[in-house]
Amino acid sequence: MLRNGNDVVLPEIKEYVNEGGRLLVAGFFPTNINRPDSQKFFNAFGLDWCRRGYGKQTYKLNTKTEALKKPKVLPEQLTLRSLNLAGVAPEDVVYATSNEAKESLETNGQAGMLEEWPVVQARVGRGWVGYVGDVRVSGEGVDIVLLGLLGLLDV
Repeated sequence: MLRNGNDVVLPEIKEYVNEGGRLLVAGFFPTNINRPDSQKFFNAFGLDWCRRGYGKQTYKLNTKTEALKKPKVLPEQLTLRSLNLAGVAPEDVVYATSNEAKESLETNGQAGMLEEWPVVQARVGRGWVGYVGDVRVSGEGVDIVLLGLLGLLDV
């Protein structure tokens, strides 16, 4: 969408989201966009998100996020191999680093990853922009999270 010839698509997507649509980037998006382009893409929606580090961790559901009406439908924990985002507002984090993972990151000198998130969703206009950074494309629990963030589970 950021390459020559495709740049006409992004304004249409922004209008769709602003009018109440849901955009969820996942699948091959995280592995096929570089950091500068990820920042440009999310900045187009007024978000400060930027792709950062890769890791395998266990994350816990943030039940306080505005993105979810009924968070009980989603798994309480997910173990993901993901390309994470930085610059995400706390209220937009859907899955946060679990306490066990925090301890492990701090012990292993990777405390910087504590501010990186694999699953996020933010209100943009009347709609939503979401991101799932799982590099396996699907897996245990991920499919239900994708459906939930798209509003197909009434979560």
